[in-house]
Amino acid sequence: SLPGQDEVDRFLPDLDLPHRMHYDEARTLGGLAWPHEGLSMRLEIDEAMKRVPAVYAECRKSFTEIFGRDPGDTIQTVGTEDAEFVVVASGTMATTVRDVVLRRREAGEKIGLVKIKMFRPFPEAAIRDACRFATRVAVLDRNYAAGAGGVFWQDTRAAFQGHLDDVLVQNYLTGLCGSDVTPDVIDAVLADLTTRSAVGEPVWMGIDTSSASYSSADTVEALRAEAGNYRIVDPAGAIDLIRSHGMLSLQPLCGGIPPELAWQSLQLLETSVLPEL
Repeated sequence: SLPGQDEVDRFLPDLDLPHRMHYDEARTLGGLAWPHEGLSMRLEIDEAMKRVPAVYAECRKSFTEIFGRDPGDTIQTVGTEDAEFVVVASGTMATTVRDVVLRRREAGEKIGLVKIKMFRPFPEAAIRDACRFATRVAVLDRNYAAGAGGVFWQDTRAAFQGHLDDVLVQNYLTGLCGSDVTPDVIDAVLADLTTRSAVGEPVWMGIDTSSASYSSADTVEALRAEAGNYRIVDPAGAIDLIRSHGMLSLQPLCGGIPPELAWQSLQLLETSVLPEL
C-alpha cells in the first residue's frame, strides 16, 4: 500500500530552495564561470560524490525505519555466491534476468545476477566482490555510447581492471528505446556468454528486423535479395509502386550511399517518374 502523507513528511526534509524563481526578484542562473572557478566546482562535485555511500546508508536506514521496508543496497545479488557466469543488469530487465537465473539455477547451472541500483558513484568494490567466483560476466546495457558500447559495460571493465583481469566481461546491448527484454533474450545472452573464449565487440540482442528499418546487406544485390523494408527499383517499378500503394517512401541515403549518387536517384525521380503520374 502507498505510504501516508505523514510518513512521507517524516522522511523528506522541508524544501529549502535558495534559487527559487520569483517574479518580483531578479536572479541570474547558470551564469558564466571562469576556468579556475569551474575547476574548483568540479573538485567540489568529486568530493561530494565520495560522500554519497555514507549518505545513502543513512537515508536507507531512515527509509526502513519509517516505511517498514528496505530499499536495498547499492547492488542486489541473486546466486552470485557460487556463480561461474554472472549477468549484470539494472532497472526492470533485472527482474526478467532474476527469473531466468532462478530457473536455470534450479536446473543446476551456476549462474548469478548483479542488479545495479546506484550508478554514480559506481559501486565498483561491491560488484567485484559479487563476481569474485565468476569466469565470465555479461553486462546488459540500455545505455549506449555510439562507437564505444554500453555505459555500464565500460564502468564494469574499469572496475575489474587490476583486480579481476582474468574475468571475461562481454557487453550485450538490448532493450534500447523501450523495447522488451524477454526471457528468450536472456537465454540467448547466456548461450553466447557460456561458449565464449574471448571478449568481442558489443553484441546487439533482441533486434526484430521484421519491424525495423534494418538491413545487414552490404551490396545492392544482397539488399534486393532480402525483399524486406528496402526495395531497389527502376523508374517503371517506382511508378508501379506508387500506382498500387498510393505513395512512395524514399531512402536516398540508405546505408550511407554517397550523396552524389543519392542525388542522381532523386533527379531520376523528378525526370522519369513524376511526369508519368
